[in-house]
Amino acid sequence: MRILSVLLIVIFTSCITQKKCAERYPPHLETKDSIVEKEEIVYRDTTIAIPGDSVGIRDTIPCPDVDYYKEGKIGRTSVKVNISKGKIKVDCKSDSLQYVIDSLASIHKTKEVFHSETKGVPIEVVKYKTPSWCWWYLFITGGYVLYRNRKIIYRLIKSIV
Repeated sequence: MRILSVLLIVIFTSCITQKKCAERYPPHLETKDSIVEKEEIVYRDTTIAIPGDSVGIRDTIPCPDVDYYKEGKIGRTSVKVNISKGKIKVDCKSDSLQYVIDSLASIHKTKEVFHSETKGVPIEVVKYKTPSWCWWYLFITGGYVLYRNRKIIYRLIKSIV
């Protein structure tokens, strides 16, 4: 008999509504914040021009019957040597030079804040439907309990009335 009573109590108190479930176990909210620092380096091209230059030497030498002429070039510098009729003439010329230099113009630092919030989805509570065999079992056992205790129930009603 005690087992039947405990079983009936468990059957009728085991289900809760969706509202009560949401109160007892609220959905979990998770918030994430992040800060991202970005650094951007900006370069600027600069052209530097070095102008060309020349040097010339003219002089006399003691050998008037020597004739000599020579040209040479190394890199951006050219040389001409001319000896004739006792005179020496040396011309050295340097071409102009241009360099392109990458120089640092500026550094840009930026901070970006990202805020995202993710919400947990509450679980849908399925309404429990008691199977029909449970109801039949309940009525049959209830009738059986009433039949077994008919004398006690009869005395109780007689004493009240």
